[in-house]
Amino acid sequence: MRRRIGILGLVCSATFSAMAGAWALAAAIPPGRQHRLTIEGENNLTFLPQSGLPPLKVDYKAKVEYIIDTRLGKGPKAPSTEEVAEKKPVARNGGPSRSRAKKGENPASKVSGAVDLSLHSTEMNFRQNGLSVVETRMSRARFQGRLLPDSPVLNVSMNEAPPRLQEILKSYDSIAASLLVNDDDRVVNRRYRVEGPQRAVIETILSIHAPIPRDADSWEAPTQLAMGHGQTAKGILRFGKARKDDGAKAKKDDVRTNDNANGNGSSGAADVVRVKVSGVLKAEGAIAGNFIKDGTYTVTGEQIYDTHSREWTSSRWSVVVKNELANQAGVTVAQASGTMVVESRALVGAGTSAGDPTAPKP
Repeated sequence: MRRRIGILGLVCSATFSAMAGAWALAAAIPPGRQHRLTIEGENNLTFLPQSGLPPLKVDYKAKVEYIIDTRLGKGPKAPSTEEVAEKKPVARNGGPSRSRAKKGENPASKVSGAVDLSLHSTEMNFRQNGLSVVETRMSRARFQGRLLPDSPVLNVSMNEAPPRLQEILKSYDSIAASLLVNDDDRVVNRRYRVEGPQRAVIETILSIHAPIPRDADSWEAPTQLAMGHGQTAKGILRFGKARKDDGAKAKKDDVRTNDNANGNGSSGAADVVRVKVSGVLKAEGAIAGNFIKDGTYTVTGEQIYDTHSREWTSSRWSVVVKNELANQAGVTVAQASGTMVVESRALVGAGTSAGDPTAPKP
């Protein structure tokens, strides 16, 4: 049994060990809109015949509540390449003009705004053949969870936690990372204030919440998606605005989604932009001495952007997962295939308060 669990930890690319979760007690919540991210899926694992192990089915669900505070610049948009060419100054003597810009300064890299991310709580449930293996909950207030089957449930407050765990708990309800953007709403840098097991989910959320570049109907963006064990699948995803004639039903869905996100119905269809997402992320890494081999995360999905608040109000990615695990000699020892759904949504009427998650769930 212990061997099966160990191998399971090796091959399941969706064990969200970086994502522990909890319902936090009231705390000083950073400003911004509250969102909820869920990652849910299953993997079917097939071992080589010589291992003597039968196939396994693994399913998992992770939930993260977080705050997004968007502070984008309000100045004029950056000129396009064509506009720059048309307005290129000419020297009075007919020769080449001299630029007054500072040497080495790149206007596209000038930071004029930011999107701040704060984690509020995280929760993870991981099952093997329908039996719970790991359950964890974490917030600034405490850690709760079972890390092995049939083990006692741990319930440790921040004040009682050992130093390393205490540092992790303190990272909740504070700014964990920021996207720095220029006047064209393009990301020029990422700033991290938290390291450790939350980094993979932080990367995932930042990838979802990069704003739409101004005057762009389609664009590409570097993306990272949590795949377990503190690691991420990496690559470039393509984003493209959906056509305006996608159908009346789509418009109704847009308005409903946008109204739910704002909590007051203040925005209409004109404020909503539907964006299609697609691409393949590559999974690489090492797990307990074995290597992920030929790992791919194929992503298709859609996101909805509110041009009034300049924030994403919802996103849904469907992910097809395929990979192999190889030993030190490069020999495949197991294969995994499965599906994952990554979904984020602004909570109804959510502002700076996360409410009382300790209250009984309906």
